Amino acid sequence: MSAVALQESSGLCDSTESGKIAILNLRNSSSISKEHPDFYHDSWQSETVRCYPLLKGLKTDVQKLLANWPEHPVLNQICVVVDRIMAFSPTSPLARFATGLELTLAKTQEWEANAHSGVSLSSHLVLLTTQILEWRKLELSCWKDCLNRSVERAKARASKWWFHLFWLVHSYVNPEEDNNLDDQKDALKAAEPQELLNLLKQFMEDSPVVEFETRLDLLYSFHCHTIHLEVSDRQRDLQKMLWNVHSFYSQFSTQVKNYIERLRKPIEKKLKDFVKIARWNDISYWSVKETVMKIHRTLHKHVREFEKILQYPVSSVLTQPKEKETVEEGIWDKDNQVYIAYLGEQDNTGINVSLVDTSSYLSLQKLTQKVEAPKADSGSLVGASGSYFNRARH
Repeated sequence: MSAVALQESSGLCDSTESGKIAILNLRNSSSISKEHPDFYHDSWQSETVRCYPLLKGLKTDVQKLLANWPEHPVLNQICVVVDRIMAFSPTSPLARFATGLELTLAKTQEWEANAHSGVSLSSHLVLLTTQILEWRKLELSCWKDCLNRSVERAKARASKWWFHLFWLVHSYVNPEEDNNLDDQKDALKAAEPQELLNLLKQFMEDSPVVEFETRLDLLYSFHCHTIHLEVSDRQRDLQKMLWNVHSFYSQFSTQVKNYIERLRKPIEKKLKDFVKIARWNDISYWSVKETVMKIHRTLHKHVREFEKILQYPVSSVLTQPKEKETVEEGIWDKDNQVYIAYLGEQDNTGINVSLVDTSSYLSLQKLTQKVEAPKADSGSLVGASGSYFNRARH
C-alpha cells in the first residue's frame, strides 16, 4: 500500500465544480427514497386530518356531560387531552397524533367503565379504536423505513470525521502554521508521509460497515479540496495519497454492501412474517392496547438487532475472500490485466495509464507444438532475438 500511495493522482477532480459535486453527493449519500412519509418523523397531513372530526365530536358530547358534572376529573381530563391534540401542528409526525388518540381512548375507556347507557361514550370508543388500528397498520407497513432510518442515522454519525480529516490535512500541508494553534493540540496530525498513510488506513479499516461508504466519500471530497490548495511538494503528496487510499478501498465497496444486505435479509423476513400474522379483528380496548405494545416490541427488537449489525467492524469484511461477480466482465474488469504507468512526460490530466492484457503475450499450446523457432546465429544477438522472444511467450 505504501508503494502505491505516492502514485500520481489520476486527476479526476480537475475543476472546482467537481469538488462541489463531490460535496453535494456526500450530503445526499445517506438519502434514501421512501414510498410514503416516515411514520415517526415526517408530517402525513392526509392522515392527521382524519382525527379532527372524531375529536370534535367527542369533545361536544363530553361538554354536554360536564354540564351535569362540571367537576368530574375524567371528563375534564378528556377535554384537556383533546385540546392538546387539536393544538398540534399539522406538520407534526403521525406517531404523535396516534399516541394522542391512544391517550384519549384510555381516558374515554376510564369513563365508560363506570358509565350507564344514558351517558355512554361507546360510539366514540369505536371510532377512536378504528382510527388507532388504521394508523398502527400504517406504522407496521413502514417497517422498511425503520431499517432505512437506522442506516441514515448511522451514516450521519460519520460526518463528525470531517473535522478530524480537515485538521489532518491542514497539519500535513502547513506543519509550521499548525504548531502555533494552541486550540488544536488534540487534533489529528501527521508530519511524515508514512504517518499520514497509517492514519488514513486506520480511518478506513476501523470503520463500522455502515460508515464505510460515507468515509470513502469524505476521502474523495478532501482529495478534491487538496487539488485547489497552493501547490507544494506536501500538497502533491497529500493529493496522491488521498486519491490512492480512496481508490484502494473503493474496490471493497460492493463487498461491504453485499455483506450488509446479506445480514439484513433474515431481519426483513422476520418482520414480513410478523406483518402477515398480525390480526386486527378485535377492536376491544384491551386487545388494541396489547396489539400496539406487541407492534412496538417487535419493531424495536428487530431494529436494535439491525443496528448492531451496522456497527460490525469493516475489517472483518475486508479480510474475507472477494465474492465472485456474476455480471459479465468487460475489458476493464479482467483479472489478468495489469496497469502500466508511464512515468515520463505528463499532461495536466495526471499520469498516463495504459491497459495491457497479459494473455496477448502468451502463445497458445497448440501453436507452440506446430511452430518451431528458427535457429539463430549464435554469434549474432540480433539473430537470436526471435528465439528469445519465442521462449518468453511460453
